[in-house]
Amino acid sequence: MKNKTAGLIILVLGVIGCRGVLRVDAQDVAPKGQAAHMRDWAIDFSVGKSSMSRLAAVKSVFQGPNRRAAGALKAAFAQEPRASIRAWIVRAENHANPGNIPFLETALKDPSVQVREAAIVALGESKNPRAVTDLSPILATDHDPGARMTSAFWLGQLGGSSSVSALSQALAQDKDANVRLQAAQSLKEIGSGAALSALKQAANDPNPRVRGLAP
Repeated sequence: MKNKTAGLIILVLGVIGCRGVLRVDAQDVAPKGQAAHMRDWAIDFSVGKSSMSRLAAVKSVFQGPNRRAAGALKAAFAQEPRASIRAWIVRAENHANPGNIPFLETALKDPSVQVREAAIVALGESKNPRAVTDLSPILATDHDPGARMTSAFWLGQLGGSSSVSALSQALAQDKDANVRLQAAQSLKEIGSGAALSALKQAANDPNPRVRGLAP
């Protein structure tokens, strides 16, 4: 009993720096002999708290696996007003529950480019075949060139014929030279016959850096 009480005190002291954001309950204290990284914390993302406290709560998920975090993060994402914190929620959810494609697809529709780019990276890192289907429209239609560039990069990492098609279209049609440059670099990265054939159109690009990647 003495050891359990001491452990609870240590955990409570550990979260004081988060200004009460992490709510540590008695049942959340790891049983004797259980590894610390398997503990579950009840996390409070309430919008009534300050933005700093909400961000601290989200970042606390990176301290280790937390089975409770996934559900709490999805609920927090739906009600969080700050785009920067929603972007961190996407990263934290991907850490706590890697490859949660439905959640990431929802984040792709966020009005903030910060959030969309966080979702793009998480989708690319997932290596899930659905990621190509999700990222190709972003490359073709997103109004922000940064989001299109990030999509072009990850399509190059994912590879495949669908990625080549999307990148070829971006190389031919995107109005932003940096996006076209990334599309060309990704085609070169894929390196297949179809990718290198598509890359030949770079020779006619108005931008010299893009033209420099033509085979």
